[in-house]
Amino acid sequence: MDINPFQPGSGQMPPLLAGRDAAQNDIKKLLVKLTLPSGIPSDVLLYGPRGTGKTVLLQWLEEYCMKEHKCRVLPIVPSDTMTLKDQLMEALDTPQAQVTTEKSSSLGISLFKALVKRTVVQSSQARSLDSFLIDLANKKPLVLLVDEAHTMSAKWGRELLNVSQNVRKNAPFLLVLAGTPGLRDCLRPMKATFWIRTDKIPMGRLTKSAANDAISTPLHNAGISLDSNVLSQVVTESQCYPYFIQLLGSFLWDAAKEAESHMIDQALLDQAWDKFNRKKGLFYQDCFNDISEDNLEKEALAVAKAFASQEKITTGELREIVAGRPIYLDPPEEVKTTISKLKNLGYIWQGSEESDWEPGIPSLMAYVRTEEQKLRPSNSGDLSLGM
Repeated sequence: MDINPFQPGSGQMPPLLAGRDAAQNDIKKLLVKLTLPSGIPSDVLLYGPRGTGKTVLLQWLEEYCMKEHKCRVLPIVPSDTMTLKDQLMEALDTPQAQVTTEKSSSLGISLFKALVKRTVVQSSQARSLDSFLIDLANKKPLVLLVDEAHTMSAKWGRELLNVSQNVRKNAPFLLVLAGTPGLRDCLRPMKATFWIRTDKIPMGRLTKSAANDAISTPLHNAGISLDSNVLSQVVTESQCYPYFIQLLGSFLWDAAKEAESHMIDQALLDQAWDKFNRKKGLFYQDCFNDISEDNLEKEALAVAKAFASQEKITTGELREIVAGRPIYLDPPEEVKTTISKLKNLGYIWQGSEESDWEPGIPSLMAYVRTEEQKLRPSNSGDLSLGM
């Protein structure tokens, strides 16, 4: 039985990791520094709205480290119940941490290495985390991958950043933090100011060319072609958003297999649309609920109306849209807080602090405008949301 190559929402590696060449090249350059005598790579912040493929890129990085750089890789997620040291020790005591590019000729050698690893972990409990990681990294370059890093507590995160600062000065060590745009706000209160100098890799939507490849190449590899007009519709409807690309790809693959067709035409696309629109509607409902829980409906609607007529908005314009009045040099704190919340929800996106703002997903803005119409009482104009 053929297995659908598209796995939307699973966090698994897509059939084609398209459009992330720049991010991959940036990371590769840092990994090269691990092999240089004087190379000290900075920490990495990998951030973007949910559904843009951050976890997938971490999976690629883990596999790349294993195959190309003979690194030891520790993937972890921040914990509310465990100390950083306990988490790292637990990670070292798992089969995933026993990653090596050395090829054992027998199962006996593998078991022996596992026993040695366990002994090392157990004997390290009394040592400081810094000295233990320095010794470990000096034996083999160490890469620590922290997913969902925006959920770090201040204490856990401060210890992590300070340990990273100390270890990478004395051993080949790379820390990669991946999270939503809220990751940067999460780091600010930790008073580890050196994080500002880290390499920052933003992950937004793909280009149209990359979205085209991400859809068409896996289908082509499965012997399935797309009508050119169909492909154009699919890329447009996906908004170049990685999660939607995988979702559409999955439904198109299913439709082609069910029809036993090697060509996806308009009729098969129409079948996929119904399933996609239902799934997208549920996704947007969750997004809107998040907006509502933060009492941001009014501001989200104002932003959505602004983006209906323009693709990008400057920071100054965004502040005035959120405030509902002209603002000059000193925006009120509540305006900055609201913008931060909308950013952390992935509703709006800014690739860097110098760039203009754009929608996280343009069609989500249209959904918000539609929801406002449903919520508006009859004969009330725009008064229901203060517009």
